[in-house]
Order: sequence, then C-alpha cells, then structure tokens
Amino acid sequence: MELDKLAKQYLEAGEMRDKNAAHHLVLSIVKEAASNFPRDNPEKLAWYSAALQNPEIKWFAAQIIEKVNPVPKALLEDLVLAALLESNPSLRLRKLYCHCLLTQR
Repeated sequence: MELDKLAKQYLEAGEMRDKNAAHHLVLSIVKEAASNFPRDNPEKLAWYSAALQNPEIKWFAAQIIEKVNPVPKALLEDLVLAALLESNPSLRLRKLYCHCLLTQR
C-alpha cells in the first residue's frame, strides 16, 4: 500500500461530479489505508506526521487516524499542532482531536 497513491485517489474523488460515487470511493480508500495503519512505529508514522501539516492531504490523514483506536501517542503532538494551525477549525477536526485524547487514557 502506498499512501501517496491513496492520497492522490482521495483528492481525485473530491473532484468527481457524482458525489455519491465520490463518497463511496473515499470510504473505500480510507478503509484500505486504516486497515494497514502502522501502530507505534515512528518511522512508518512519519508519513502521517508530514501529511497533517500538508494542507492538501491533511483531511485524508485525519480521516484515516479517526478510524484507528487507540490513536498512536507518536501522532498526538502532530494532531494538536494541526488543530491549532487550522485557519478554519471545523467540528470534524475538533472531533478527531477529542477522539485522540480519549484514546490516550
């Protein structure tokens, strides 16, 4: 599984005219990525750390991380930073941040 390839597919899905098909494609892409999520392996989690700082693919990374329980401690700081730097913090980002905190207990 190559995360850059899946991220590109995710972005392309967002541009589809058929929003229903796009939604199902996004769910499929996120499910594939989440099922292969690397747990507390800092080397393999580096892609997620970088993605959370990339405005184009941060939501893709966030959707994957939202499916993971517990959220790896190695990503906690990156998630908090992404939330703080977001110019338009949404309910979705706050929800992810709360999910992250709850899984750290």
